[in-house]
Amino acid sequence: MPFAEYVPEKATSSGNSLPLIISLHGAGSEKGGTSSELLSSHFPSLITNWESTGLKNIPAIMIAPHLDYKDSNKGWGTTRAIQSIKAIVEYAKEKYNIDTNRVVLIGFSLGGTGVYKVSGENQDLFSSIVVVSSDKTELEQKYIDYYKKIPMKGYSEAGTVGNAMTNCFNSINHSSDLTIYDGYNHGDMPRVSLTEDKNNDGISDLIQWALSQNKSSSGNNT
Repeated sequence: MPFAEYVPEKATSSGNSLPLIISLHGAGSEKGGTSSELLSSHFPSLITNWESTGLKNIPAIMIAPHLDYKDSNKGWGTTRAIQSIKAIVEYAKEKYNIDTNRVVLIGFSLGGTGVYKVSGENQDLFSSIVVVSSDKTELEQKYIDYYKKIPMKGYSEAGTVGNAMTNCFNSINHSSDLTIYDGYNHGDMPRVSLTEDKNNDGISDLIQWALSQNKSSSGNNT
């Protein structure tokens, strides 16, 4: 599966390990589109233009897999997509000094729905998961125990999608980890969720939370 990667300068100039963030895109023109459409989509575009948000740089490697024409009509839940994402994580571990206890999976819209499936099928891989604006209304029962244990955040606009996410998060006892925003459209949510900084410390609240979850100490992963 093709992918784009964002690599902070200190990843190659320092011996320190860095967390890894895997970002799953939505169902816009990037789904089955060109590489430039992937790079201009929500999370990759935000990361590559991070200075414009006024926040400090993200201290992690970020990789954005790309649903090309082979998967564009099937989404992130196929065996090929799930295996490809796992292979991309292994690639990153081999190429960079990755902190394997801090591997985060985040997805928007179609990608948010993909987070449920991809993480459920790779329960030993991620330290935390983040779902942004998924319209999935029910979670697969075979993953329920996993979802209840994994550190998890959710973000959505109000309305139909917000109601769907509320149902899902309530069903796995994560209702307090879900934020619903009034006054924003679906396409606003990647920017709103990723750039929120309630304590005004210049750091993304979402990134700060995600990178603070450590798989080795949380005891939340199977």
